Amino acid sequence: MFRVSLMAAALLAIVGSTAAADTLVDNLSEPTRGVTILGVTDPDRIWVAQSFFTPERVRLDQISVLAGVSPDGADAVAELRSGVDPSGPAITSLDMSALDAEALGIVSLVPQTQVVLEPGVQYWIVLGTATTGAFGWAYAEGNVTVGPGTLAEYSYSDDSGVSWGPAGTDNPHQVNVEVTLFCPADFDGNGTVAVPDIFAFLSAWFAQDPRADFDDDGTIAVPDIFAFLSAWFAGCP
Repeated sequence: MFRVSLMAAALLAIVGSTAAADTLVDNLSEPTRGVTILGVTDPDRIWVAQSFFTPERVRLDQISVLAGVSPDGADAVAELRSGVDPSGPAITSLDMSALDAEALGIVSLVPQTQVVLEPGVQYWIVLGTATTGAFGWAYAEGNVTVGPGTLAEYSYSDDSGVSWGPAGTDNPHQVNVEVTLFCPADFDGNGTVAVPDIFAFLSAWFAQDPRADFDDDGTIAVPDIFAFLSAWFAGCP
Protein backbone atom coordinates (compact mmCIF):
# COMPACT_ATOMS: atom_id res chain seq x y z
CA MET A 1 0.00 0.00 0.00
CA PHE A 2 2.83 2.37 0.88
CA ARG A 3 4.54 1.73 -2.48
CA VAL A 4 1.25 2.32 -4.33
CA SER A 5 0.80 5.60 -2.46
CA LEU A 6 4.29 6.71 -3.46
CA MET A 7 3.52 5.91 -7.09
CA ALA A 8 0.26 7.87 -6.93
CA ALA A 9 2.07 10.85 -5.40
CA ALA A 10 4.68 10.72 -8.13
CA LEU A 11 1.98 10.63 -10.78
CA LEU A 12 0.23 13.64 -9.27
CA ALA A 13 3.51 15.54 -9.18
CA ILE A 14 4.26 14.78 -12.83
CA VAL A 15 0.83 15.22 -14.42
CA GLY A 16 0.39 18.80 -15.52
CA SER A 17 3.99 19.85 -14.86
CA THR A 18 5.22 22.36 -17.42
CA ALA A 19 8.47 23.94 -18.53
CA ALA A 20 9.03 27.68 -18.26
CA ALA A 21 8.96 29.96 -21.31
CA ASP A 22 12.25 31.45 -22.44
CA THR A 23 13.54 33.91 -25.02
CA LEU A 24 14.94 32.24 -28.12
CA VAL A 25 16.00 35.41 -29.95
CA ASP A 26 15.20 39.08 -29.35
CA ASN A 27 16.21 42.42 -30.86
CA LEU A 28 13.17 44.52 -29.91
CA SER A 29 15.25 46.75 -27.63
CA GLU A 30 17.74 47.62 -30.39
CA PRO A 31 17.53 51.00 -32.16
CA THR A 32 15.13 51.10 -35.11
CA ARG A 33 16.78 51.83 -38.44
CA GLY A 34 13.59 52.12 -40.50
CA VAL A 35 10.17 50.66 -41.28
CA THR A 36 9.11 48.40 -44.13
CA ILE A 37 5.59 49.19 -45.37
CA LEU A 38 3.58 46.06 -46.13
CA GLY A 39 0.43 45.99 -48.20
CA VAL A 40 -1.40 47.62 -51.05
CA THR A 41 0.75 50.71 -51.52
CA ASP A 42 2.89 52.06 -54.33
CA PRO A 43 4.69 50.49 -56.02
CA ASP A 44 3.67 46.92 -55.19
CA ARG A 45 1.92 44.69 -52.71
CA ILE A 46 4.89 43.81 -50.51
CA TRP A 47 5.17 40.98 -48.02
CA VAL A 48 8.21 40.43 -45.79
CA ALA A 49 9.66 37.32 -44.17
CA GLN A 50 12.31 37.31 -41.42
CA SER A 51 14.03 33.99 -40.72
CA PHE A 52 15.54 32.54 -37.56
CA PHE A 53 17.19 29.38 -36.23
CA THR A 54 17.05 27.54 -32.93
CA PRO A 55 20.02 25.54 -31.57
CA GLU A 56 17.78 23.01 -29.83
CA ARG A 57 14.31 21.54 -29.97
CA VAL A 58 11.77 23.95 -28.51
CA ARG A 59 8.04 24.60 -28.55
CA LEU A 60 6.96 27.95 -29.99
CA ASP A 61 4.88 30.01 -27.55
CA GLN A 62 4.67 33.48 -29.07
CA ILE A 63 6.36 35.88 -31.47
CA SER A 64 6.35 39.62 -30.88
CA VAL A 65 7.18 42.18 -33.56
CA LEU A 66 7.61 45.95 -33.61
CA ALA A 67 4.85 46.95 -36.02
CA GLY A 68 1.92 49.26 -36.55
CA VAL A 69 1.01 52.54 -38.30
CA SER A 70 -2.10 51.10 -39.90
CA PRO A 71 -4.38 54.07 -40.62
CA ASP A 72 -6.50 52.31 -43.21
CA GLY A 73 -7.34 49.07 -41.40
CA ALA A 74 -4.87 46.61 -42.89
CA ASP A 75 -6.14 43.10 -43.56
CA ALA A 76 -3.03 41.60 -41.98
CA VAL A 77 -1.64 38.14 -42.67
CA ALA A 78 0.84 36.47 -40.31
CA GLU A 79 2.25 32.99 -40.83
CA LEU A 80 5.16 30.77 -39.83
CA ARG A 81 6.86 28.90 -42.67
CA SER A 82 10.04 26.84 -43.02
CA GLY A 83 12.61 26.00 -45.67
CA VAL A 84 15.50 27.58 -47.53
CA ASP A 85 13.11 30.36 -48.53
CA PRO A 86 9.60 31.33 -47.36
CA SER A 87 7.74 30.13 -50.48
CA GLY A 88 6.49 26.91 -48.91
CA PRO A 89 3.13 26.37 -47.20
CA ALA A 90 2.49 27.77 -43.75
CA ILE A 91 3.28 25.59 -40.74
CA THR A 92 0.69 27.61 -38.85
CA SER A 93 -1.14 30.89 -39.05
CA LEU A 94 -0.33 33.42 -36.33
CA ASP A 95 -3.08 35.32 -34.56
CA MET A 96 -2.08 38.99 -34.59
CA SER A 97 -2.99 41.48 -31.89
CA ALA A 98 -4.34 44.91 -32.83
CA LEU A 99 -2.16 47.27 -34.85
CA ASP A 100 -1.83 50.86 -33.68
CA ALA A 101 -2.95 53.31 -36.36
CA GLU A 102 -0.69 56.07 -35.09
CA ALA A 103 2.63 54.51 -34.10
CA LEU A 104 4.76 51.40 -33.89
CA GLY A 105 4.21 49.12 -30.93
CA ILE A 106 4.78 45.58 -29.70
CA VAL A 107 2.39 43.31 -31.60
CA SER A 108 1.86 39.71 -30.46
CA LEU A 109 1.71 36.81 -32.92
CA VAL A 110 0.34 33.62 -31.36
CA PRO A 111 0.45 30.27 -33.22
CA GLN A 112 -2.99 28.83 -33.94
CA THR A 113 -1.64 25.29 -33.64
CA GLN A 114 1.12 23.69 -31.59
CA VAL A 115 4.54 24.11 -33.23
CA VAL A 116 7.75 22.33 -32.25
CA LEU A 117 10.84 24.03 -33.68
CA GLU A 118 13.70 21.76 -34.69
CA PRO A 119 17.42 22.66 -34.77
CA GLY A 120 18.92 23.08 -38.22
CA VAL A 121 15.62 24.18 -39.79
CA GLN A 122 15.22 27.73 -41.12
CA TYR A 123 11.93 29.23 -39.95
CA TRP A 124 10.30 32.31 -41.48
CA ILE A 125 7.99 34.85 -39.83
CA VAL A 126 5.86 36.03 -42.75
CA LEU A 127 3.86 39.28 -42.62
CA GLY A 128 1.74 40.92 -45.30
CA THR A 129 -1.82 41.95 -46.12
CA ALA A 130 -4.45 39.73 -47.69
CA THR A 131 -6.48 42.24 -49.70
CA THR A 132 -6.52 45.76 -48.28
CA GLY A 133 -4.59 48.29 -46.26
CA ALA A 134 -0.99 48.63 -45.23
CA PHE A 135 1.11 48.57 -42.08
CA GLY A 136 4.75 48.88 -41.07
CA TRP A 137 7.27 46.41 -39.64
CA ALA A 138 10.38 47.98 -38.09
CA TYR A 139 13.90 46.78 -38.78
CA ALA A 140 16.88 47.23 -36.47
CA GLU A 141 20.06 49.24 -36.67
CA GLY A 142 22.62 46.42 -36.65
CA ASN A 143 22.51 42.71 -35.93
CA VAL A 144 22.67 42.59 -32.13
CA THR A 145 20.30 40.03 -30.58
CA VAL A 146 19.68 38.40 -27.20
CA GLY A 147 19.08 34.68 -26.68
CA PRO A 148 20.57 31.41 -27.95
CA GLY A 149 18.79 31.59 -31.32
CA THR A 150 19.86 33.59 -34.35
CA LEU A 151 18.10 35.91 -36.77
CA ALA A 152 19.13 35.09 -40.34
CA GLU A 153 18.23 36.49 -43.74
CA TYR A 154 15.04 38.32 -44.62
CA SER A 155 13.17 38.26 -47.90
CA TYR A 156 10.56 40.27 -49.83
CA SER A 157 7.61 39.24 -52.00
CA ASP A 158 5.64 41.47 -54.38
CA ASP A 159 3.05 38.80 -55.25
CA SER A 160 1.43 38.20 -51.86
CA GLY A 161 3.90 35.61 -50.62
CA VAL A 162 4.02 33.32 -53.65
CA SER A 163 7.59 34.01 -54.78
CA TRP A 164 10.39 35.61 -52.82
CA GLY A 165 13.65 37.43 -53.38
CA PRO A 166 16.49 37.40 -50.81
CA ALA A 167 17.34 40.77 -49.32
CA GLY A 168 20.32 40.08 -47.05
CA THR A 169 20.97 39.61 -43.34
CA ASP A 170 22.06 43.04 -42.07
CA ASN A 171 19.56 45.04 -40.00
CA PRO A 172 16.95 42.29 -39.51
CA HIS A 173 13.34 43.03 -38.73
CA GLN A 174 12.59 43.52 -35.04
CA VAL A 175 11.22 40.41 -33.37
CA ASN A 176 11.14 38.50 -30.12
CA VAL A 177 10.57 34.74 -30.23
CA GLU A 178 9.38 33.17 -26.98
CA VAL A 179 9.65 29.39 -26.61
CA THR A 180 9.49 26.63 -24.06
CA LEU A 181 12.56 24.44 -23.90
CA PHE A 182 11.49 21.04 -25.12
CA CYS A 183 11.39 18.62 -22.22
CA PRO A 184 12.35 15.08 -23.35
CA ALA A 185 9.63 13.58 -21.16
CA ASP A 186 7.00 15.71 -22.92
CA PHE A 187 7.04 13.20 -25.74
CA ASP A 188 3.83 14.39 -27.40
CA GLY A 189 5.05 18.00 -27.29
CA ASN A 190 1.92 19.53 -25.76
CA GLY A 191 3.75 21.39 -22.99
CA THR A 192 2.90 19.05 -20.12
CA VAL A 193 4.32 15.78 -18.81
CA ALA A 194 1.44 13.38 -18.30
CA VAL A 195 0.33 9.79 -18.90
CA PRO A 196 -0.34 10.32 -22.65
CA ASP A 197 3.40 10.90 -23.09
CA ILE A 198 4.02 7.30 -22.03
CA PHE A 199 1.61 6.00 -24.65
CA ALA A 200 3.14 8.30 -27.28
CA PHE A 201 6.61 7.02 -26.45
CA LEU A 202 5.57 3.37 -26.49
CA SER A 203 3.83 3.86 -29.82
CA ALA A 204 7.05 5.32 -31.24
CA TRP A 205 9.10 2.53 -29.63
CA PHE A 206 7.01 -0.26 -31.18
CA ALA A 207 7.10 1.53 -34.54
CA GLN A 208 10.91 1.79 -34.31
CA ASP A 209 10.60 5.56 -34.67
CA PRO A 210 14.12 7.10 -34.34
CA ARG A 211 12.78 9.38 -31.60
CA ALA A 212 12.36 6.29 -29.42
CA ASP A 213 16.15 5.86 -29.21
CA PHE A 214 15.91 7.69 -25.91
CA ASP A 215 19.38 6.79 -24.63
CA ASP A 216 20.99 7.81 -27.95
CA ASP A 217 22.98 4.61 -28.35
CA GLY A 218 21.93 4.04 -31.96
CA THR A 219 19.47 1.24 -31.24
CA ILE A 220 15.86 1.07 -30.10
CA ALA A 221 15.62 -1.50 -27.34
CA VAL A 222 14.32 -2.14 -23.82
CA PRO A 223 16.85 0.22 -22.15
CA ASP A 224 15.19 3.10 -24.02
CA ILE A 225 11.95 2.39 -22.16
CA PHE A 226 13.72 2.59 -18.80
CA ALA A 227 15.51 5.79 -19.90
CA PHE A 228 12.23 7.38 -20.92
CA LEU A 229 10.44 6.40 -17.72
CA SER A 230 13.29 7.83 -15.68
CA ALA A 231 12.93 11.14 -17.52
CA TRP A 232 9.14 11.01 -17.21
CA PHE A 233 9.27 10.64 -13.42
CA ALA A 234 11.83 13.46 -13.24
CA GLY A 235 9.44 15.76 -15.13
CA CYS A 236 10.38 19.07 -16.68
CA PRO A 237 12.74 21.52 -14.99
